[in-house]
Amino acid sequence: MMKFWTVLLLTYHAGSDDVEPMTSSILLPSMEICGDVMDNFYPTIFAHYPDSMAQCLQTAEASTTMTSPMPKLRPF
Repeated sequence: MMKFWTVLLLTYHAGSDDVEPMTSSILLPSMEICGDVMDNFYPTIFAHYPDSMAQCLQTAEASTTMTSPMPKLRPF
């Protein structure tokens, strides 16, 4: 199964609603890992910022191509 880099995007207001919302993003190697990370720490963020939002956005870049080991040296 092909895995793609996924961005965990957090959006929240760190003050009044008149201020532009703040965003934070974390790059993760797959949608599954992003879901696990979001399930673990979003409840803490939500407790402090009830109008917050978290979502996982998959990119078009395959993570397996960027994290694969170096090619092996082959004899001629």
